[in-house]
Amino acid sequence: MKRQPLDRRVLALLVAALMLLLFAACGGQSSDTAAAGGANYEMGTASSTAAVAMDTERFGAEAVLTEESGGGSLLPDTLENRKLIRTVDLTMETLEFDETLAALQQKLTELGGYIQNSSVSGNSYHDEVYNRQSDRSAYLTLRVPADQADSFLQSAASYGNILSQNEDLEDVTLSYTDLETRRESLETERDRLLELLEDAEDLEGIIQLEARLSEVQYEIESIVSSLRGYDNQIDYATIHLSLYEVQRITPVAAETLGDRIQTGFGETLQDIAEGAEDLFVWIVVNSPYLLIFALLVALLIVLLCLLRRRRAKRVQKLFAPPASAPSASDAAPSPDSNRTDDPPAGPKA
Repeated sequence: MKRQPLDRRVLALLVAALMLLLFAACGGQSSDTAAAGGANYEMGTASSTAAVAMDTERFGAEAVLTEESGGGSLLPDTLENRKLIRTVDLTMETLEFDETLAALQQKLTELGGYIQNSSVSGNSYHDEVYNRQSDRSAYLTLRVPADQADSFLQSAASYGNILSQNEDLEDVTLSYTDLETRRESLETERDRLLELLEDAEDLEGIIQLEARLSEVQYEIESIVSSLRGYDNQIDYATIHLSLYEVQRITPVAAETLGDRIQTGFGETLQDIAEGAEDLFVWIVVNSPYLLIFALLVALLIVLLCLLRRRRAKRVQKLFAPPASAPSASDAAPSPDSNRTDDPPAGPKA
């Protein structure tokens, strides 16, 4: 029997040792991965717990999700607890401008609102006398208590014809809650700084504490001012009212063909009547100017007539025939012209 060479045995031993090393490395890597995964899981759990704790401190106990709620937003989900800013753009028209404007102002006062800004135009003499189409208009910015805004809008619909009504509702709950949380945190820091300032003995430390305390107090006042601005916008709805005076109310319901023809024909007749009335008013108002203009025209006509007559006389003299000279028979008398039919006188006795 032949003996195998030494090289083959050595090669087999090396392969077996390499396989053992690979198995050992895979086992170690798996254990390391498991350990790392466990560590990452613990870190993630700790981070989630810290995040929940921060949310609990930020939004309060009422905002934290409970098992009964079944999930949802961290913010209050009821409409009463939300911070809403309501803005309404209202456009109206009326036949009686003064009465409608007074009624709107009275209703606003009754509901506890006020006028923030107002602008009325169209009261000039030129608009009322010369141009009936330039009717008056008013642009008002009204502040109405939020719980009375619907009541005011319903009353406004009875005072005039509503052409358009657009509403915007802005939810500022998140911003408002952030400001409140920031204010509470700064107030806590302010109280802590005051305690440290009472116990401080080092001059440099006192100066630093006072500087930081001044910054914190400034930030608190700024946040309080922002919260007051939010409260004013939340508690009072803003209504931008545009009121127009018209001669005819815009129809609301859809019109048939016959109604459109009838309405158009009536509007045409009314426009003609208004135009004739405006023309009469314009003539009466401008009668002094018209009288002066008529006198100037009459004077100009008289001057033109006189100039025409004078020119005609000049033309007549220029083209008239010259007078004829006397003849010789007319100039020298004939011999017989000195004769008389009387006989000559005889000698005197």
